[in-house]
Amino acid sequence: MPAPPLVPDGATGHLIGSPGGALGARGLAIPRSDSNLIAEMAATAARVRLPVDRAAYEAAGRDPAVPIAWAGRFDARACILGRDLGRDEVREGEPLVGASGRAVRAGVLRALGAAPGADPLLRSALDHVLLCNLVPYKPPGNRVFSTVAREAFRPCLERLLCCLWKGDAVLALGNEARDWFRPYLLDDPGGDPYTREVPCRIEALCSGRRTERRFLLCPLPHPSPANARWRARFPALLAARLARWLPSTGGQRPHRRP
Repeated sequence: MPAPPLVPDGATGHLIGSPGGALGARGLAIPRSDSNLIAEMAATAARVRLPVDRAAYEAAGRDPAVPIAWAGRFDARACILGRDLGRDEVREGEPLVGASGRAVRAGVLRALGAAPGADPLLRSALDHVLLCNLVPYKPPGNRVFSTVAREAFRPCLERLLCCLWKGDAVLALGNEARDWFRPYLLDDPGGDPYTREVPCRIEALCSGRRTERRFLLCPLPHPSPANARWRARFPALLAARLARWLPSTGGQRPHRRP
């Protein structure tokens, strides 16, 4: 018999309940004391009265109070971070699944030398990366969330990156995602932002203990169809990033560094 859901269906894409705590993205165990992050995100949205696209949630039959927070693996070496949700993400209950997200997922599968298969959403890419956003909700219309809204979710994303994800590099899509990391930069070597790797340090309270993690920030342009300047170059830039963190394994899940 399957374990009862820990959170409302669709809140994360891959989070379910279990006697020993939550089972995270694609099965990696989350300590029970950290499994309330979804509730923390929902409480943050309520506290700041976050404006969301209620029509999009209603059309998808989803509760606009429930965040769509992540999909993929918490033990993936690469975390790919976007800005916020679009209509496709609300409909499917997963981040990065619209036109831009499919460009990302297709790039992951190409880097692995894996066939995309019949799934139009390319979910097999979720076996190799973690996908998430600065804000796990969809803003009204085609607008973006304000800086104030993004800052309100900063503690939640700190916990996600520090307590749950166990990887090595964050591939940040677009200027907003890249600039979110300014407080955590240990050094910025300058030069081409889309080829450099910037060391970061982040802290959060994990299982009741202050915890520090270090990883590399690897900026990328946003692959939105509206970003005509960079859209055509995005596949090659993504491939160069993934070649470092996702070496081709003939379709098998890559090994982590020692």
